[in-house]
Amino acid sequence: MLVSLKWLKDYVDIELTPEELAHKLTMAGLEVDEIKTIRPQFSGVVVARILSVERHPSADRLSLCSVSDGEQNYPVVCGAKNIAPGDIVPLAKVGAVIPGGYTIKPSVLRGEKSDGMLCSEAELEIGDDESGIMHLPADLPLGSPLETVLNIEDTVLDVNITPNRSDCLSMIGIAREVAAITGKKLKLPSIKIKESSEDINSLASVKIIDADLCPRYTARMIKNVKIVPSPVWMKARLEAAGLRAINNIVDITNFVMLEMGQPLHAFDFRFLEEGKIVVRKSRANEEFTSLDEKNRALPADTLLICDGVKPVAIAGIMGGLNSEVKEDTQIVLLESAYFNPPSIRRSSRKMAMSTDAAFRFERGIDPEGVVKALNRAAQLIADISGGHVCKNYIDEYPEKIPSAQDIPLRLDRIRRIIGTEISAKDVAVILRSIGMLVKRGGKGTYLVTPPTCRVDISREIDLIEEVIRLYGYDRVPVTLPAVAVTEMEVIPRLDMEERLRLLLTGSGYTEIVNYSLGTPQASDILCLPENDERRSPVRIKNPLGEDLSAMRTTIIYGLLETAKKNANNGSFDLKIFEIGRVFLNPSAAELPVEKNIIAGLLT
Repeated sequence: MLVSLKWLKDYVDIELTPEELAHKLTMAGLEVDEIKTIRPQFSGVVVARILSVERHPSADRLSLCSVSDGEQNYPVVCGAKNIAPGDIVPLAKVGAVIPGGYTIKPSVLRGEKSDGMLCSEAELEIGDDESGIMHLPADLPLGSPLETVLNIEDTVLDVNITPNRSDCLSMIGIAREVAAITGKKLKLPSIKIKESSEDINSLASVKIIDADLCPRYTARMIKNVKIVPSPVWMKARLEAAGLRAINNIVDITNFVMLEMGQPLHAFDFRFLEEGKIVVRKSRANEEFTSLDEKNRALPADTLLICDGVKPVAIAGIMGGLNSEVKEDTQIVLLESAYFNPPSIRRSSRKMAMSTDAAFRFERGIDPEGVVKALNRAAQLIADISGGHVCKNYIDEYPEKIPSAQDIPLRLDRIRRIIGTEISAKDVAVILRSIGMLVKRGGKGTYLVTPPTCRVDISREIDLIEEVIRLYGYDRVPVTLPAVAVTEMEVIPRLDMEERLRLLLTGSGYTEIVNYSLGTPQASDILCLPENDERRSPVRIKNPLGEDLSAMRTTIIYGLLETAKKNANNGSFDLKIFEIGRVFLNPSAAELPVEKNIIAGLLT
């Protein structure tokens, strides 16, 4: 995940250098792979106002513009069509350097003087829009350096989030970790919504058919929205996180997803037939055209978001082309839901659709954060697009997702696992710093309730891991653990075997170890008497072969086989012995008997 330090500082005060912060995050289990510095690739570009736009006398596709930086007026020849008097635009003055190393010089274009260049986002490499001149907010001071007013310079940490830490797939999640590591206070955004008198329940409805795959679905309606480019600050946040700005509504849903970890989707309400949202599985041979303009045959049991007639989104993965927000959209229905992680994972894999939303849903999101994200997005849409938020919100929640249970945490268990002494107070402070509810249990025990965003914590050992990673691995002293040494009990049989082993090896014998399995014909080869108990071996039901189909009844056969192999290799002088077990089968009515035997061979 790409983490903008400027954005992160909205939620927690950071006094560390990027390198120090990266080290602390890595030591706390959030490995920082790379530190990137974002700097403008231009200089000498300022904020300017277009005073007039006239047709070029010698070129139909060019315009003559008079542009002011607040101190001086400049003649500029421009080929873009999206400009008008009063527009606030970026002006690259003479001497400015733009991406690619180009220096702006005075020029004459088709007989008209041009002392600068009006720039697009793509030309300045601060966005992808190359369709026309970049328009800036009207309240920016003229003549200000563009890199300053856009606050472009930033440092971005590329943090490797492990699959179990879905709570860190958001800026607030990372900020919570930073606050816990540094001891700073977490600052959450204030959410205040001014609602209109019109109630959403009179305009729209939600029905969940497959509640096991969608336990919760919430929605808000915003009317009279205006689809315009997002503010500069929001574009900068999204681009630092690796996302492309599209329009204010879509950008807000992406912004809140990155901020709070809750994927959202916005529908153009006029395309939702009957004003309904129906959550159901796909039907046989059902097809759907998604926002990427691809028509897909949907696999069985794919969870869909439908209106009263047709599918309008693949739940938790991607919206539909038939309900997307367009330039003339005026009413938006905003979705915030909790989907079953395995269901989203299966559908995403089957259709090869890896999206930012699916990435989060399949790892598990906070079921109690659904409404917070919905309200946050509605607030931003109202503030940025000028829309009116309808009264109330729809919250279909047929069966409440079970809340986290208290987990007993034994303090002595922490000390045994970690190998060092951590006070009970420190343990409580550490756990509370990441949102856990800590209360006293029995003697030497805490009862800990993890927050709903921590879907990875369910056992005592999970809590101990949290304590040690935030306490600091580097603070654990390098000492050997205390081990109680007890005198080993002397077993007479083993003692005798060891004494015999030392005696024989001291006399020049070599100990060998043969298989406990052998051939049932060993007794015939050794010409044992007919009534010898060693003629009744224990048979193997599923032998590897005839030579290994019975438990051995004598060690002598193995010694002779070893002597034979050595003789075949030209070694005739042997002094060998074996200490091992033999297995006798006196009768079918009795269990086999194991005996410890020692035997030797001298040639």
